[in-house]
Amino acid sequence: MYGQDRTQEHGLLLRWLLEVIRTERVEGIIIAGDVFDCANPPQSALRQYYDFLGEVIALQCHALIIGGNHDSGQMLNAPRDLLRSLGRIHVHGVAADDPRESLIRWPSAQEPEVVLCACPFLREGDLRRSAVAETQRDVRQRLRAGLLAHYAALRAASNGYRQAGVPVIATGHLTVSGTATGEGEREIHLGAGDLVSGADLSDPSPEESQAGGVSGFHYVALGHIHRAQTVGNKEHIRYSGSPIPLSFSEAEDHKQVVLLDTLRADAHRGTEATIHIRSIAVPTWRRLLRWSGTLNEVCEAIRGFQPTDGELEAWADVRVESDLAPQVVDASLDTALAGKALRILRRRRIEALTPVEQPAFAEMRIDLHELTPEDVFTQKLADEGLVADSEDVQRLRLTFAELLEKHRQAAAR
Repeated sequence: MYGQDRTQEHGLLLRWLLEVIRTERVEGIIIAGDVFDCANPPQSALRQYYDFLGEVIALQCHALIIGGNHDSGQMLNAPRDLLRSLGRIHVHGVAADDPRESLIRWPSAQEPEVVLCACPFLREGDLRRSAVAETQRDVRQRLRAGLLAHYAALRAASNGYRQAGVPVIATGHLTVSGTATGEGEREIHLGAGDLVSGADLSDPSPEESQAGGVSGFHYVALGHIHRAQTVGNKEHIRYSGSPIPLSFSEAEDHKQVVLLDTLRADAHRGTEATIHIRSIAVPTWRRLLRWSGTLNEVCEAIRGFQPTDGELEAWADVRVESDLAPQVVDASLDTALAGKALRILRRRRIEALTPVEQPAFAEMRIDLHELTPEDVFTQKLADEGLVADSEDVQRLRLTFAELLEKHRQAAAR
């Protein structure tokens, strides 16, 4: 986040999570992707990761870790056999060719109390093959068909356990339709964020139901979206969200982890397999603050800031409306910051506009940090005077999206 080291926050989070495992007697944890924020994490991050997994094993807790779009699946998978030999850690950085290899049985394969269907982030190559002269609609249809087929295969592979009364949980790392997104949550399947719904992932198609009586998953644990939320008003399909805020747009979000209590069906009592869901609030170790206004208003807000005991230095995003020179604005902000456990990570000076000017210039106030590569490409198309919905523009968008995805995949290796 703006080049800041968050090792200290991650350490506090992991220690807190280990305490939750102890006090709640957690038997298994699911990390739904984006274990790291880049394909080649620093050694300090890898050390934290492996130290945490060692503590999880010491607590006799299982763990399922899936790869996200920010992760290198190959890097995550490199030590998977060693981790699996320890008996409790399962890593699925990339999708398995055989859906049966995606099934994880806790606490044991012989007497499972819950079965997990591990599905990491599915890249373009996992879902479709490129064809000549494809339109964007063709690509979307192929991607949707690939996603539906993958989850149908997982439902089929795990159906015997559901019929035996064992709760089945699926994972996923993608954007499904109807989710609230924020900064840093780009569409990860060629601009097809509304490709599938949560029900598409969880519930069997009519063809599946007619063919073999396949039923849906008891719970779907999703990653990628930072804001905790259910999907389509279905309590059993949800994003737990990121455990710490990853951008200033999340400054007011309430971070949480989701605790699942699973129970097998009991034929003698006539009960079905159930999963009870509750959330646990994650403490705030570092506050993210946003202030906007005149120079005097922002400086007054800074001077009024009061840290609480034990919290880390707060970070701020300020936007100042002023006609003064940037050096003068910065000097005033630095004076207000003196002695405060507060750092401004993002400073924006906006020239004060008259009421007449404000509507005309509002759309021009764009910060580069707020733009995605797709945004820049869209603006370039507009600058060239190309018609937004023309066939040529659709082909250009598709080609750009494919090139961008190839670049991201290469960077993840």
